[in-house]
Amino acid sequence: MSEFYPIRLRRLAAPLCLVVVAACSESGDPATIDTNGLPFGASGQSLEDVAGVTMSLRAGGYTAGGSSSIVSAQTIRIDAGSLIAGAGATALSGEVEIGGETIIITDGAGVTSDGREVQLIYDPSASGTYAGALDIAIFEASEIVQESALVFGFETDPDVIAARTTGTLTYDGEFFASGDLGGDLAIFEGDMTLVADFSGAGTVSGEFAGELQGFDRITLDIDPSAITGNDFSGTTACRALCTGGGEISGTFYGPDAEEVGGVLIFDLQAATDTYLGAGTFVLTDPIP
Repeated sequence: MSEFYPIRLRRLAAPLCLVVVAACSESGDPATIDTNGLPFGASGQSLEDVAGVTMSLRAGGYTAGGSSSIVSAQTIRIDAGSLIAGAGATALSGEVEIGGETIIITDGAGVTSDGREVQLIYDPSASGTYAGALDIAIFEASEIVQESALVFGFETDPDVIAARTTGTLTYDGEFFASGDLGGDLAIFEGDMTLVADFSGAGTVSGEFAGELQGFDRITLDIDPSAITGNDFSGTTACRALCTGGGEISGTFYGPDAEEVGGVLIFDLQAATDTYLGAGTFVLTDPIP
């Protein structure tokens, strides 16, 4: 088996087969269940509560030598006992769907019908109380050829967001991404700030900056993105030491937007190399 990467990882990639999970509670009341298959955020929840639930998640991914993209409904199920709180990366057990094929994951690893290795990893140190980050990597001959980043958890009820008609929330934290830089695996990580402005139609904007595999610190702006329900999606643009940019897709998590998390994809130029990558962010403890 290929060696697990020392993470803060999150990634995935590729043209994975997508199936949207129907949302309904045991009582049959769909209002208490989000489209990701989980209840909306409420006090007392733990990420371990997602065990056994088939989730439909937004994923950002890239294919080495190809392209990067965000897809809206990647299906995944995590077995009970896999999500263990702690500081280190955790190899999960469960199921993921790739190319229309359900892959059984045991202790972090599985194999597709054509012999490609699949790894599923969770990093609790880069997750929050209500939102967590996952990474799926697909290997051929011990080299990553596809990778995707996903965020799962208990989203804020859209009605709670709609009730916020004034004020702002500022979230600070870190992002982490990996990708292909001129044919080599490259990590891009650093600091991130998001500002959610709930006045008017509601927008999210911000910036992030970090080191990309030996390059000086590069900075990207997050263009103002409309809040729709409990989500936002938009574009990012290089401000310093790179050209191009990428996309962002995020969601508010917790009973009252205590956290914000989502996925990033990149298609940018740093020096003379192209960077195609994907990553996640989970930001907590907003400042009004």
